[in-house]
Amino acid sequence: MMKFSLPLICDMAHTSNLTREELWRNDGVEFYLRILNYSQYRVLVLNALTVWLANDIERVEPVLMLPSNTEFLINTFIERTRADDHGHAFEHEIALLRIIYQSRKLAVILGQSKLFVSEVVERIKHSSAYSRKTCLSILTKIIIGKEKEIFMEYNLFDLLNSLTSSQQIIISEMAKNLLGQLVVCFSSPSKKSGGGGGGGGGGGRNSSVGSLESRGGQILSKKRSSSNTSTSTTT
Repeated sequence: MMKFSLPLICDMAHTSNLTREELWRNDGVEFYLRILNYSQYRVLVLNALTVWLANDIERVEPVLMLPSNTEFLINTFIERTRADDHGHAFEHEIALLRIIYQSRKLAVILGQSKLFVSEVVERIKHSSAYSRKTCLSILTKIIIGKEKEIFMEYNLFDLLNSLTSSQQIIISEMAKNLLGQLVVCFSSPSKKSGGGGGGGGGGGRNSSVGSLESRGGQILSKKRSSSNTSTSTTT
């Protein structure tokens, strides 16, 4: 019975404002989150929540942002059954990315979770090309505003640097773009903090930031020159 009823309930969020209003009156957002306990329905639930967010973000977003609910979203993403390690995991990543695109505030909260960020980074390291692309997109969204902390803690420089040489062009380009974004983020404070000899520990930190900026700049310029060379040889 459940295998027929739960997909129908998930479809209700896609229908009309009237139907979503009825779902709201009956704690529909919380009910959808409870369905996430069943791994086979997770993608349907996340897609339903994405549509609902797009149509009623003022009410749905605060419910999703409750600590217990964000923790639930994170745990169901991290939890990997044997079935989820293949098709389901990739579909789950795509569905979660859609929600993150709809809710900037939720993306910020997910970026504050070490469990969530470390799982995304692990999947970028070890997953298929499709999954890696999706997780790079998730990473791009969740690190905004926390670039420095996440960059340093998860050693993103070396990871992104290795991906710039990927044979999958889209992965290589995404890694270069993200690396460029991080280099810009690290370079701007050093320009602002040019004056004065105050702040005892600042020198060491500024020099490490400068070295990161310089390494990043070298890699990006190397990649640009190599791509220019390859295009000129094909012309």
